[in-house]
Amino acid sequence: MNNKLSRFVAFSFALCLLAWQCTKPTPFGSEFFDGEVANFDGDSLDVICTIERPDSVQSVDRTSSFDYFLCGQLNDPEFGVTTSEIYSLIRVLDTANITAFQFDSVYLLLPYAAAGFYGDTLQEQTIQIFQLNEAMDFNKTYYVYDTLPVAREIGRLENFKPRPRTIGKTLSSLGDTLKLAYLKVPLDPAFGQELMAIAQSTKIVPNEFNKVFKGLKIKATTPGSGTGAIMAFDLNASICAIRLHYTKDTLQKSTDYRLNWNNTDQQMSKFMHIEHNYQGTPAETALAQTNPEQLFIQGMSGLRMKVEFPADPKLTDIIINKAELQCYGPNPSLLTPIPQLATFYEDSNNDVFFTSDVSYSIGLNSNFALFGGTPRKVSNDLVKYQFTMTDYFQSVVKNLSSGDPLKRTIYVDINSQLLTPSRSIIYGPTHPTYPLKMRLKFTKI
Repeated sequence: MNNKLSRFVAFSFALCLLAWQCTKPTPFGSEFFDGEVANFDGDSLDVICTIERPDSVQSVDRTSSFDYFLCGQLNDPEFGVTTSEIYSLIRVLDTANITAFQFDSVYLLLPYAAAGFYGDTLQEQTIQIFQLNEAMDFNKTYYVYDTLPVAREIGRLENFKPRPRTIGKTLSSLGDTLKLAYLKVPLDPAFGQELMAIAQSTKIVPNEFNKVFKGLKIKATTPGSGTGAIMAFDLNASICAIRLHYTKDTLQKSTDYRLNWNNTDQQMSKFMHIEHNYQGTPAETALAQTNPEQLFIQGMSGLRMKVEFPADPKLTDIIINKAELQCYGPNPSLLTPIPQLATFYEDSNNDVFFTSDVSYSIGLNSNFALFGGTPRKVSNDLVKYQFTMTDYFQSVVKNLSSGDPLKRTIYVDINSQLLTPSRSIIYGPTHPTYPLKMRLKFTKI
């Protein structure tokens, strides 16, 4: 028996090396098992599914690396109300002293990021701009639950319909014509005049400027009872700025106060404050259940799915050929499912990492194609998810005797959790028609 097992391990190791050199995936050890070993079995495994909120999600961007920032209100009958607000410092672009010139107008330019929009973009929105009463700390790590007090409202645009793909023209700070989709929010002239009055000597630095002007808060709401939308703005684009127009000796000029960071100015910061109110919703009910009929996964620091694998006797003395988590969910027309889910594990320090099958897929093809995790349409109202877990589940089998629940627990969540505004509903293990299942193919040894 020992000699046979040694030969088996040697064959398995060789096949692992071969698999890593191939571009086409094959079930681990399948050629060897089909030809040489009997007892090639298929089965499903009982799992324990719950949903939970992730802990302490950071939302700060000190280096202007975020693709966009989310802002708005989403009224979801399944998940409740989600809101997102933006806080940002601003920096001086032109240090010329403009205090003696004539003020003309001031507004905020917010470039759209169409890829981040979610919800009903045909519904009217109202956006408000506030001046902060407490300065942001550009060295601080802000989380989604953080807020800052405001001094007053300095701008508003009511009842507009977001058009994230409608291209308009504007000028860059250098006077070049730019074509992009953007929102132009008028600001209070009194605020613009105060902004002009701030001394802007050639030696001013952002830290000193932000002691006087402490930053902005951007908030958007959906009037009425519609679905609403989460909008996305590219605050790191060079065109995103408070633009102040003034007249100098009959010449009309402008200066920008930008919301983005540059290489010579490391004293910038932005973050999002996000809230989820699940009260009275199916998501709230499922939060208190084990193996509910429906499981809820949500971006923007929302909900994730926890999957635990019991120490099943059938998992002893086996080699995993293939393991796949299979599940279904509804496919609504407006609030579409999350485009990419992934599986993660947590270590003893609560740090989160991709499972090995996800890492292998990304490392081999620079994408999730070999892993799965994308919703595939089954019918007009049904999608299917498949998550490859072959390599990870072999480690689960190996560690069954350790008694460590961390080694038998994964999380189904979103790759870009913070910046993904979409959500998915997945049918749980107790669903009468489309139960979630862990599918296994294995060989007894």
